[in-house]
Amino acid sequence: MTDRTQFIIDYVRRNGFATPAELAELVSVSPATVRRNLEKLHADGVLCKVHGGVIYQRPAEPKSVNIRSAQSVDEKRRIARYIAKNMIVPGDKIMLDAGSTTTYIAEELQSVRDITVITHCIEILNLLRDSNGGALVGVGGEYDARLQAFVGPLAEEAYGDLRADKAFVGANALDLRVGCYDNTGTEKHIKGLINRNARHSYVVVDSSKFRDDSGLFLSLEIADITHVITTLSQDSELLQETAPDHIEFVFVP
Repeated sequence: MTDRTQFIIDYVRRNGFATPAELAELVSVSPATVRRNLEKLHADGVLCKVHGGVIYQRPAEPKSVNIRSAQSVDEKRRIARYIAKNMIVPGDKIMLDAGSTTTYIAEELQSVRDITVITHCIEILNLLRDSNGGALVGVGGEYDARLQAFVGPLAEEAYGDLRADKAFVGANALDLRVGCYDNTGTEKHIKGLINRNARHSYVVVDSSKFRDDSGLFLSLEIADITHVITTLSQDSELLQETAPDHIEFVFVP
């Protein structure tokens, strides 16, 4: 793979979309040359041609939270149990992102006392509404039935005013060179706010998320990720080759 091709792939992945003219100017070649590069990348399944340009991958039908919850269940439950047992202390204020793994975390927190949970996820609110373990703060906004969560400007404004000790953020996929990917753009700003407004923020991903290419929108850039909790093996070749030095990994056995 040439340096030009790799630059094109990385640029489109970071930005989500690019036009041939834009790419031609960036790499200092003719639009015709760039189009030939894009035809090859499209044929290889790396980029997908759409009206006016290219995106990183072929769009797929977004998976609902219910479908994702049924995948890699054992690993997600192991992550949730590890967090509840080893990372939560009385008095903690915790932000939980919407998603399957974070919902399993909420299940484990039902019996944990003296904590505050902040979330925009309906399923998590339902799980913790009768819990005697502490306070529950629901973030409202426009309801997204697929995410089973509140999103939009009202939710973003609320998160902008909130702070927490710890946050747990999910993702559809994690590329250690680029960042977290999700299926909808509506999640991007909320995930960014949750990530920034906690003293310690953790991306929670089972081992399949490092191979999953179902995410379409970049929701967290790799530079903004400081901690990852995962069931991926510490000896994984993927980690040896691509793990950034600034990220601290927590490996769940």
